[in-house]
Amino acid sequence: MAGGDREKLHNKAMLGQWIIWGGMTLSVGMYLWIAFLVRAQGVAVDVAPEHLAIAKVVGWGLGPLMVVVACRVRAFMMARYRNDGHAMNNEMIGRATAPVYVARAHTAMVFSLALSEVPVIYGFVLFLLGESLNVLMAYAALSLLANLLNRPKRLELEALAQSAAATSIYTTEPPRS
Repeated sequence: MAGGDREKLHNKAMLGQWIIWGGMTLSVGMYLWIAFLVRAQGVAVDVAPEHLAIAKVVGWGLGPLMVVVACRVRAFMMARYRNDGHAMNNEMIGRATAPVYVARAHTAMVFSLALSEVPVIYGFVLFLLGESLNVLMAYAALSLLANLLNRPKRLELEALAQSAAATSIYTTEPPRS
């Protein structure tokens, strides 16, 4: 692939990743907006205090854990993809509209962003169970932090491209580091 074509492809891939990232990040704001609307209507579920306490303890363990897991899943997937190089069968390569490494970068980002959404969803559930808006905002902050850490990165895409170029589908040699 020529340098100019590769640059266009990478720009297009990064635009797609930024659109997905922006949508997932804005969804955190949507949870907060819905919470403000719900609170204005005075809607809350009556839950026993001990059940709410258990849910809060689980949530404060789950929220930070999901931030770490989201980042590690993406790092693991990207490392595995770099090690795999471009080892795909000819049929898959013939059908692909973009290089395999672009799809892999998108997949890793979507997985990590989905996991990044877990804290705000849990905070929203706690909010609906009667917890304060401040607790929801703390969970939303965790989700936003995870989204920030998992933003699209051009260097990751370039590393996958180099890995794909270093390994031919017609050889069994391991990818060069």
